[in-house]
Amino acid sequence: MYFIAGREFGERQGMTVIIRKALYGLASSAACFHAHFGDTLRSAGFVPTPFDNDVWIRISKDKKAYEYVCSHEDDFCIFKPRA
Repeated sequence: MYFIAGREFGERQGMTVIIRKALYGLASSAACFHAHFGDTLRSAGFVPTPFDNDVWIRISKDKKAYEYVCSHEDDFCIFKPRA
């Protein structure tokens, strides 16, 4: 994907701009965001729950509770136990 830069790009106006990554506008954007967000959560120690792959869980650092991240498309909610 690419576009020609407009006035808002200042001295780069008229140049061809190549889009390497965008989260919105393409048919596959939601799936790409879901995969990227999932990779990010996995790297933080979360795993998807068996009942819903948009609800992620991990054991807290003190091993006394669970932490949850719930996502729906590009919205999310985080539940963390009080210290």
